[in-house]
Amino acid sequence: YKSTDVGRNWVTMPALPKTEEAVISQHKGETLAQRVAVSTSFSENQIVLIAGKTLLRSTDGGETFETVLKGKVGTEKMRTLLATTSAMYAATSLGALYMSTDEGRTWALVGSHGDTDITSVVETSADSLLLASKAGVVNMVINKGKGTATKLLGKEKLAARDGFMGEVAATVLPSGVMLTSQDANLLRSEDHGNKWEQIDGDYGLHTALMQSDAEGVPSFMRFAVASKAGRVFAGLYTGVYRSDDAGES
Repeated sequence: YKSTDVGRNWVTMPALPKTEEAVISQHKGETLAQRVAVSTSFSENQIVLIAGKTLLRSTDGGETFETVLKGKVGTEKMRTLLATTSAMYAATSLGALYMSTDEGRTWALVGSHGDTDITSVVETSADSLLLASKAGVVNMVINKGKGTATKLLGKEKLAARDGFMGEVAATVLPSGVMLTSQDANLLRSEDHGNKWEQIDGDYGLHTALMQSDAEGVPSFMRFAVASKAGRVFAGLYTGVYRSDDAGES
């Protein structure tokens, strides 16, 4: 779908190219759009990226697409996208991170986060990314096309819950505060990921995470950072939540 009036109205875009999605049988033969990203120069180049079974690229604002990247093995999907002013990034379901410096025409492997599904990629500086997966959170510094990862948060620090199906999410606020949700845990760091505090309490977002855990319902959280200092939104299956104090409440 596409909106040209700041999200007030939406129109259906042309169908995506058909690819095999055998893992999810009810969508067999369709292309599942896991993530969508647009170039930071979209008004000039009309480039759109869609992550699914493969990585699709459009140069006409989403009217037509072509495949520009595939996973190394048949089960590997494109899971997360990030477009910055200097590069585009695509992460896969098997922990690979690819980078393009030519607006998505060609892609190179820059690093990996184990062999686990990367579900969040966030820019922390011009040459540094925050990657989140069920294995934890790492900071990846990219130099000359190669990434070096440093673990910031591992599963050993979390109160993991067996069988929880929630998808990991992470974000960075303009102030540098980091937030991540892992299993039914909501964690926050004010020192670039060196120390994390678990946010608890019988209110809002934490309650929703615990509820999804108890009911066995996937949370599939997404964060969205607002331009206003300290404001961040989180989307769950139960609704949308807002924090005005950099994720403390």
